[in-house]
Amino acid sequence: MARNLTENQQKFIEVLFDEAGGDVVAAKKLAGYSDNTPTRLIVESLKDEIGEATRTYFARTAPKAAMAMVQALYDPYGTWNQRQDGCRKRSARPCRHG
Repeated sequence: MARNLTENQQKFIEVLFDEAGGDVVAAKKLAGYSDNTPTRLIVESLKDEIGEATRTYFARTAPKAAMAMVQALYDPYGTWNQRQDGCRKRSARPCRHG
């Protein structure tokens, strides 16, 4: 069962993986907390909600991250991207396809 959060707590969770880019100090400021409020206390009080938001973020980004990692294993110099761009972007490395 979800618990009731304050406006600041709700905002903190909302901005954590968006505008704050995962930075808890930035999220604290964006959520409207006082500079005197210890970040540690905010995180401790929201650890379950932060965990859930993290799992959601991973679920949303994992497929793309997995694709990029596998592609890097097979194509460490990024020539696949060059082929996809039709080699429009020239680099120090020549295109490696025919």
